[in-house]
Amino acid sequence: MLLQIKNKRGISVMIGYILLISSLVVMGTIVYNWMKTFVPTETISCPDGVSIYIKNIECESTNGSYQLQIDLKNNGRFDVGGYFIHVATDASQELATIDITENLISSGIKMNPGIKFDIAIGEDNSLKPNKEVTNVFLLNNTISLVEIIPIRFQKDNNKNRFVSCGDSKVKEIVNCV
Repeated sequence: MLLQIKNKRGISVMIGYILLISSLVVMGTIVYNWMKTFVPTETISCPDGVSIYIKNIECESTNGSYQLQIDLKNNGRFDVGGYFIHVATDASQELATIDITENLISSGIKMNPGIKFDIAIGEDNSLKPNKEVTNVFLLNNTISLVEIIPIRFQKDNNKNRFVSCGDSKVKEIVNCV
């Protein structure tokens, strides 16, 4: 009879481990379901009619540096708030990777990253359809390709959200030597 009592003590330790692991799995499931409510289900995207056109682009050499002037026109149906600008040193590159936002020397508000139009003060999407804007950049190196991606500010749940319009990206080859 004494042998049977000693064996029962090992079973109670195993039951304790099983209860501990079960309670952790249940608590993990509850926390996971609660945290899922904080992740947005829909992504914010630009409307299909957002478009920017590079009307003119000029690059001039001045005292060892280069001045890049870009004339942009909103040829879409919606207002645009600004743009991302990247350049490449080789025109055959698939993707321009050098951000020149910090090199802006004309009108515009430098954001990190991107440039916001300051045409209408107090208005986020200030470049109206069929309107134009000119920006000038001062560069240290030659470039061959300019890539511009428009951005908008859109309301979502009464909050102003920053939205990149990657589907409306434009590229232009530049002769900047």
